[in-house]
Amino acid sequence: MKPQIKHISQEEIKDPELKISLLEKVKKIIKTLIPKEIFSPIMLWAIFTHSIQLIAAGLYFSTVLEQAKWVSGNETTALKMNNVFSILLSVVGVFTCSFFGFLSDYIGIYVSFVIVNCMAGVWILCSSIPIVELQYIAYVAFLGWRLLMELIMSNWIFMTYPSNVTGRLYSICLTVGGVISIFFIPLINFIIEKYLKSYFIVNLSIGFLNFGSTSIFILLIVYQARKKQIPKPIVE
Repeated sequence: MKPQIKHISQEEIKDPELKISLLEKVKKIIKTLIPKEIFSPIMLWAIFTHSIQLIAAGLYFSTVLEQAKWVSGNETTALKMNNVFSILLSVVGVFTCSFFGFLSDYIGIYVSFVIVNCMAGVWILCSSIPIVELQYIAYVAFLGWRLLMELIMSNWIFMTYPSNVTGRLYSICLTVGGVISIFFIPLINFIIEKYLKSYFIVNLSIGFLNFGSTSIFILLIVYQARKKQIPKPIVE
């Protein structure tokens, strides 16, 4: 026996009650996918901050060889630097995983944010100075900052918000930041190659923006923690 398929007539489509019913279903789906907590001011700033962090990290990581050439002035030295960078990637990764546990358990989430943000300051300062030796310090600080900041950011979300929305909040934060960085990184690279011909101004500008936005975010979460409240959305 074939299942009966109900056909909706043109009159039913024009029926305002049916339209309201469909609209309510759409709203319900949106609310299910996007929790209202995402619209709290602190969470919106977290998304903005995370976007800036991804742009800064993506720009540096994707152009580290070109920056080595800019600093050293020749391709041979730049390739040697790049080989050292590849070794540091694994070493710093292992150390960072161990260090994160210490930060979380003994120092606390808020002090951890401050320490890791200072690492970003070291990275951006050293990478903006055209001295070869400083680039190794910059790369280590960058890797530590990038890995730890991602872990601490996710930790903060899971500590702050109800457990039934934390996964979606973190997922939205990553997705929005990723989409924004996909657009801006090629644009910034184009501007560097076409007009600036130097990474100094870009590193300094993105670095200050990253450091500033993260510093404001730290102040916001400390203020919210003192109030001992879950951040409220600005729209329901």
